[in-house]
Amino acid sequence: MESLQQTINAKGIGMVSARIIDIGRNGRLLVKCDGDGARISCVFVRTSAALPSLRFGDAMLCLIDGDRGYVLGRMEPYRQEQPAPRRLCLTADTDIELNCGQSALTMNQSGEILLSGTRITTRAKEENKIEGTTLLFN
Repeated sequence: MESLQQTINAKGIGMVSARIIDIGRNGRLLVKCDGDGARISCVFVRTSAALPSLRFGDAMLCLIDGDRGYVLGRMEPYRQEQPAPRRLCLTADTDIELNCGQSALTMNQSGEILLSGTRITTRAKEENKIEGTTLLFN
């Protein structure tokens, strides 16, 4: 079996499976090829808006083009998306902030809550301060 370097020298390009052994401050991934143990510095090819969390030892598919390496993705069993939970509870020590389009909800540890959006309906047990250009009361 020829080494990765022999394959690259002969063909100039190759696809290999490898494992992450280091993640540099510059964002480059150092991978160790499964076949011959060659170590290659690679850039991560982003294919979606969500950036996956990568860990040491993760199995990756890499494209090697001469002395340049590209991590194309993580190799793992396929898992179907799970349906969203019916109820979600978030807990934080100081603040929780939720943003969606033109809407935002911010809560802090002292009990202050800030809602902002184009149309707001509120309920409060204590003070309820409402700011807006138009207020509708039922």
